Amino acid sequence: MRQFSPEMAQKVGVILHRRMASMGSTGRKSYAGFKAVADLLNRLDMLASKNILDEIEREEPKLAIGIRNQMFTFDDLLTVSEASVRELVAAVDKRLLGLALKGSKENLRAHSSRP
Repeated sequence: MRQFSPEMAQKVGVILHRRMASMGSTGRKSYAGFKAVADLLNRLDMLASKNILDEIEREEPKLAIGIRNQMFTFDDLLTVSEASVRELVAAVDKRLLGLALKGSKENLRAHSSRP
């Protein structure tokens, strides 16, 4: 997947926001919409993702909460048991893991590197 410019990501976010708003709040469709937006935002750089979510939150706070609840962040790993984290770390490419954790909070780096 090629990189999005922040401007393009913003446009996509606005379009997705409008489509989701027009779908209403029926369970299955809303969940699918939240998940689709969350997946897209997880693929963007952190700043673009944050800007899009902040804009959605200004207009529709409940919608932003629904999207955030579907997003994966590395902070979510802090709630995973140490044994499970060890298993995950053992299965992941170490160079990729190091790159992914670069710039993360110290408590997360410590949690993911415990023996």
